[in-house]
Amino acid sequence: MASPESYGTTHPEVKIGDLTAVDDSGTDFLVIEYASESYAHVYRIRITSDTTSLDEKAGVAYEAGRLPYNPVEKVLVADLSEELRLLPVPSKPEGLLLLDAETLFVLFDNDYGLGSDDAEIFELPDIKKRTLLLRLGLEPPVR
Repeated sequence: MASPESYGTTHPEVKIGDLTAVDDSGTDFLVIEYASESYAHVYRIRITSDTTSLDEKAGVAYEAGRLPYNPVEKVLVADLSEELRLLPVPSKPEGLLLLDAETLFVLFDNDYGLGSDDAEIFELPDIKKRTLLLRLGLEPPVR
């Protein structure tokens, strides 16, 4: 697997689908990151004593490179890009559940035409309804 650094650091189209705790430490998480149809990766992130606690008042200064920071540790656990291209699922994985050290579930849905702030839900008859729960075996196990 390629290291996270090989994908660069600036991706305006990158989104985070969900994260799930690896354990009860409050420092280790799995997170799913995707960029439209470019890639879908599961990373293990770790918050350490060196990780900068971001100041909300700084706004986008960190992203714009105006304020230095130490990011979370980030290690690629799974590259789902090729496999997901073969499945009839939306290009955005939205949910994660770590069942045990060897089993991860990824949830996809088609949003069913959700509205914005008022969260009005309505049927879109032209769109095929589909929800998929994908079970992944993790090798090596996440501990």
